[in-house]
Amino acid sequence: MLFTKNNISVLTFNVFPGSPIPFIFNGTTALYKNRLNLQLKEISKLDPDIICLQELYCRYSKKKYQELENYNSFSGNKSSFIGTIISNIIYFILSLFFYFLINCKLISFISFYIFIKILLRKSALIEWLEGDETGLMILWKKDIFNLESVNDLKFSNQKGDIMNYISPRGCITVTLSIDNKKQICVKNFHLNALGKNFQRLLQVEEVLKNIKTINIPIILCGDLNVNEDSIEVEKILLHDFKDTFRFVHPIYTGYTWSSTNPLTLGWMRTIDLRIDYIFSKNLKILSSKIVFKNGLFSDHFGVLSKFQI
Repeated sequence: MLFTKNNISVLTFNVFPGSPIPFIFNGTTALYKNRLNLQLKEISKLDPDIICLQELYCRYSKKKYQELENYNSFSGNKSSFIGTIISNIIYFILSLFFYFLINCKLISFISFYIFIKILLRKSALIEWLEGDETGLMILWKKDIFNLESVNDLKFSNQKGDIMNYISPRGCITVTLSIDNKKQICVKNFHLNALGKNFQRLLQVEEVLKNIKTINIPIILCGDLNVNEDSIEVEKILLHDFKDTFRFVHPIYTGYTWSSTNPLTLGWMRTIDLRIDYIFSKNLKILSSKIVFKNGLFSDHFGVLSKFQI
């Protein structure tokens, strides 16, 4: 199909699966299916041409995003190895407990194990443990772009953040073409939430590796978990990338993490930060704005940027 627009819009958004334990942290996970529907409706309104998502760990939510009309998608599609081991240990312990508690000779231990697995398989905890390893997805409109290549990278440095044992950090990349002529490279990544800056910096260096050999326009999207005055952001800017939001809004703060968000109030960061970014190289930036600000969408706001191609 011939592409008739002269610009494209790109959204980056951390969907926040919530706590894997539904009765802790304001019931964030119990609300997730409602929040997921709100997210999908809002994305339909925003109508971005490319979508980069982070923390899409749960199988249910991943399936719903894959079903978005008019989009193709790429994600790592690899379940967490350690998470799967932990979930099977949970099945075993619970099965053993109920087997001895009920003490019914007519019901075998294997029967208990199968029942417990079926019962818990769609719970928030098991969805997270057995879900997508890096939780990253890129979607693009199928009537605009053709897929040329993909890459799935799990960072070699996972130190500093205990959650990385179950959900390691990484970066996925797609190269897309328009009318089989113009090409664009899109990278979606998620850096450590905990740990030292130098550990995140090592992850940034993996994202930027071989970046100078790419001679087509590049868009970097992600949750960096650091404010814009950090060495991680500085490292990206030194590679001739532009921070799209700051380019359009030199003064406006543009927080993407709010300390007053009901989903995080009282148990997570207590200051407002801008930690979600869209960077671009060799593209003209037309606009950029913060989205998903009103309503219980996520613990993060999103960023929507538009480019001339």
